[in-house]
Amino acid sequence: MTLNKSIIAYLVITFGIFLRLAQYFTNRSLWIDEAMVSLNIINKTIPELFQKLDYNQGAPIGFLLIEKILTLFLGDSEFMLRLFPLLCGIASLFFFFKLSTILLSPVYSLCAVSLFAILNRLIYYSAEVKQYSSDVLITILIFIIVLQIDKMESFSRIRRFILYLLPSVLIWFSFPAIFVLFGTLLALTGIYLLQKNKQNLNYILCFWIQSLISAFILYKVHLSNLDSRELRNFGFYSFIPLPPTYTHLENLFAHFMSYIGLSTSPIPKLLFLAGVISMFLSKKKESLVLGSPLLITVIASGLNLYPMYERLLLFLVPGLIIFILSGISLLCEKFKMIYLLPIFIVLVFFQPLTTSWTNLINPKFEEEIKPVMSYVKRKIREDDILYVYYSAQYAYKYYAKRYGFNDSLIPEKSQYDPALNAGIKRIYEKSGFNTIILGSRARENPLQYIEDINSLRGKKRVWFVFSHLYRNEMNLFLNHLRKVGLEVGYFKSNGAYAFLYDFSI
Repeated sequence: MTLNKSIIAYLVITFGIFLRLAQYFTNRSLWIDEAMVSLNIINKTIPELFQKLDYNQGAPIGFLLIEKILTLFLGDSEFMLRLFPLLCGIASLFFFFKLSTILLSPVYSLCAVSLFAILNRLIYYSAEVKQYSSDVLITILIFIIVLQIDKMESFSRIRRFILYLLPSVLIWFSFPAIFVLFGTLLALTGIYLLQKNKQNLNYILCFWIQSLISAFILYKVHLSNLDSRELRNFGFYSFIPLPPTYTHLENLFAHFMSYIGLSTSPIPKLLFLAGVISMFLSKKKESLVLGSPLLITVIASGLNLYPMYERLLLFLVPGLIIFILSGISLLCEKFKMIYLLPIFIVLVFFQPLTTSWTNLINPKFEEEIKPVMSYVKRKIREDDILYVYYSAQYAYKYYAKRYGFNDSLIPEKSQYDPALNAGIKRIYEKSGFNTIILGSRARENPLQYIEDINSLRGKKRVWFVFSHLYRNEMNLFLNHLRKVGLEVGYFKSNGAYAFLYDFSI
């Protein structure tokens, strides 16, 4: 890559960093999933993080340990909890640029890193207390490592040892890294067997030995302790049949393209297919390395081991972008239609760029419970009761002490606990603070919400705090609240609400 193109690439990377920092410094409230993971990180000891997490959560142990160490030394603010995902998001820009220069010519490598920099989902998950940003980084690192096997002979022993060791360490930090690592090793093993390349097979064998030992230990000390019921949250439609039908794969691809912010028009899909064909014909090894994780993930989904669901597939984005730019390269250069490059750039980049710009001007918020709790704190009186909707309990618990609320509430450890549907039996009192009532989980039995409200009749002032609330539940709550009480206060934020009702009338 020429000096000018390198400078442009680093300017693009700088812009990508700016977009990620802008999202990070919005400092939005933790939404339910982030709050659940954060409470585990904050409240559990390091040995306890290796066991089953509370609240039906699952996260790679490496991710959890880094988060735990950061909170122990730097505090447990949202900024500190989101620092590791941010650093992964920034690092992924540089490493993806390196990967793209290995696989694409300079112009298309520059286009690839530009697209990677502005994709909204990659930006968003660089500022969320979840492992999806690190999934992307680790996928890129594994691709770069395994693509260097052909050069291993020229490396020093120390460098070889580091390269052997790194993938076996990286799988501790990412669930899908296991698919990426073993998928790429399988692909390369097949290629080197066909080539009868004994030297590279020896190198691959070293990777296999260390990776299998590491995966076995990881399973024994961590993966075997995970709660498989958490997979239910993603729905059975996330598990594809084996063998998958063309319709199922097409729908999945279209949905995923829409999710990450690419156009749902046929253009990106056709470019992707063209890129797969082009790279397979010209760079068979590289194409199989990039494509093998998808195949392994499809098999795992068919076996009900891994959902093919939106953010869980974010690690596939680097390979997807490389294939799309390879497709553009095929049409523009192989068929001598270089004049089409600006058109393809507009067609592929327009939606991601406009989305990123819109979110930069108006940052995306999920469930802004902080302004709600701040409002309630200013207005609440000594004898008021605070009813916390069951999905809001985790964010409430995280912020309670920070906003001076009763923090004695103990969040329910599992949404599969039958006691959640048993009505209001969870009342938390603490000297000098308002009484807290944790509401019932009644999504399957909404009449229980009405019983919750009826049990509060006669009370003078009751605050209701909601977040992560389904629309039909909101309507049910408000309709019955208005029947039995008088609304005397109201505050709304993005995805979070507070209502004050008088039931003494």
